[in-house]
Amino acid sequence: VDFAQATAWKKKVLKKAWETFQQQTSLVGQDRFFTKLTDDHHWLKKYSLFMALKQRFGQQGWLQWPEKIRRCQPKAIQEAERELQEEIRYFQFEQYLFFRQWRNVQGYAQKKGIRIIGDLPIYVGLDSADVWANQEIFTLSPETGEPTHVAGVPPDYFSETGQLWGNPLYRWESTKAVQGKLFSWWGQRLQATLSTVDLIRIDHFRGFESYWSVPAKEETALNGSWKTGPGISFFQQMEDQLGDLPIIAEDLGVITPAVEKLRDDLDFPA
Repeated sequence: VDFAQATAWKKKVLKKAWETFQQQTSLVGQDRFFTKLTDDHHWLKKYSLFMALKQRFGQQGWLQWPEKIRRCQPKAIQEAERELQEEIRYFQFEQYLFFRQWRNVQGYAQKKGIRIIGDLPIYVGLDSADVWANQEIFTLSPETGEPTHVAGVPPDYFSETGQLWGNPLYRWESTKAVQGKLFSWWGQRLQATLSTVDLIRIDHFRGFESYWSVPAKEETALNGSWKTGPGISFFQQMEDQLGDLPIIAEDLGVITPAVEKLRDDLDFPA
């Protein structure tokens, strides 16, 4: 695939669709449309602002943005939302097109008696709306926003030096206030995923029992250490929020009896 050419073509077509939508929909109708859209997708406001800001700052990562915006200071965010309203709505419209098409896929699958499995990575990317808008729940330096420790796995049959993934880790061991926000974010993440698929395969499930923490300055995953994950209490809280969890546990890699016990106690298929 020539991704550069495909991206340029898609952007051109999407912009045309956006122009048509604006021409054919009254201002009142547009307001109602976007209000309902953001009500249905709680994450969409932060995501679309993030995308609009990336566009404004030449696609730089959020760590290179001006300090007030980088730190999500309320006044700076309000000003950006006001100045970038048009761009924000465009990125929301893109997502509307996707979800409209995805609903057609879901409906077709349901008619055929097919259930859809979605893959959910345990970690998220550093340069993402998730991390930028929720910095306190990740292992980031309060001064710079850079990760202090990152994700990976120790040496195994895939790699002699381990795998250095580089994703910021979650602050599982923190104050009750931070833990509350972290668990709330995870509940919203699972809920959003379950709105698009029937079952979730959690990638790197073993990280909920214990996870490999590597100092961010390291060039390989060799010099990391195991840290205790949130364990069964995490999934119990998620069930309290969401009900039964249709989860498949991915269990490749260094799997210990403790990981197997967590999986089996939760009655998750492997």
